[in-house]
Amino acid sequence: MNTQRFVEQPNLPQGKVKHAVISPLFPEVSKALTSFGISPLFVTKCQTLAEPVSCHADMLFSYLGGGKYAIDVSQRDLEQQLSLLGFSNAFRVISQPKYPEDVALNCCILNGKVICRAENTPQPLLENKTVINVKQGYAKCSCAVVDENSLITDDVSVFSAAQKNGLDVLLIRKGDVRLPGYDCGFIGGCCGKLAKDTLAFCGDISRHRDYDAINSFLRERNVYPLSLFGGELIDIGSLLPITEML
Repeated sequence: MNTQRFVEQPNLPQGKVKHAVISPLFPEVSKALTSFGISPLFVTKCQTLAEPVSCHADMLFSYLGGGKYAIDVSQRDLEQQLSLLGFSNAFRVISQPKYPEDVALNCCILNGKVICRAENTPQPLLENKTVINVKQGYAKCSCAVVDENSLITDDVSVFSAAQKNGLDVLLIRKGDVRLPGYDCGFIGGCCGKLAKDTLAFCGDISRHRDYDAINSFLRERNVYPLSLFGGELIDIGSLLPITEML
């Protein structure tokens, strides 16, 4: 008997997540997810991308909802695993080495909207969606999705554009998320939803300077922060939920 289903809307599971796509480089993340009954699916290193983001899931995979996805051509192993779970490949991209051409899959899809640097985003990702065009190419990295109409960001251009398009947005300070190889990471890159009411963070979210504002924003929307492990927040390239329990 089937006990799981596809997450219907990207980034917005309604039940308890069963499978999530993540980087393979952070065993503390996969261990924590496994302890919650979640099976991680790993991307593999893309030799084309810059080293610090070469294993970031949100650079190599974009979940479109309803069992459809877009993926980098380097991810053959992940494609095989997804196929066994019944997923259908929508299209493939060839990652480019330099910003902003490297951001093709790094868009944030939210309830019929897509936040992205449109000129560097493949047309299939934009179709049948309201396009919220932003200067920040790492749009998924910059967006912590809270619910169908709310997100948290540490990027001013994302904050402004999302607000203008009717989203509820909390703008927080940048600099409290670590990304080895760069000055800092992004809030969206260190988290992902594990259930409708749970936003999980890689690291201790209470260590963020704007934790009180983050906690209040979440709880006003009946979403609760979950720190997967202690220590500083780490941008791992997002937690991308793709299946949930029935």
